[in-house]
Amino acid sequence: MPKGFTGLHGAAFHGIGKIVPALSATKEWSINGSDNMGRAALLWAAIRGHKDIVRQLLLLKDIDPNAKDTEHGRTPLCLAAQGRHERIVRMLFEREDINANTANTCYSQTPLW
Repeated sequence: MPKGFTGLHGAAFHGIGKIVPALSATKEWSINGSDNMGRAALLWAAIRGHKDIVRQLLLLKDIDPNAKDTEHGRTPLCLAAQGRHERIVRMLFEREDINANTANTCYSQTPLW
């Protein structure tokens, strides 16, 4: 298992939404914790198109919807838009704290580019 890849990362990566509430309630891992690729669980759920998990994670009090991966500085919004996951993009835009103008560090492109 990659370093920093927690049970919450695994649930988000594989789309196992039924265990997300239990995993997030354990407080064993940081909700915004990064794995060895610099991705938090929300980033994995967004890039893989797991809208139910994104919805569950966005309900958590301490979630950072603008968290960037360390590889290219991409946010959940950037990854969801890149993957053409329209419902996830809409969910993220429903939040008041989403920053649509955050550019990635690779090409300085914003999610709406």
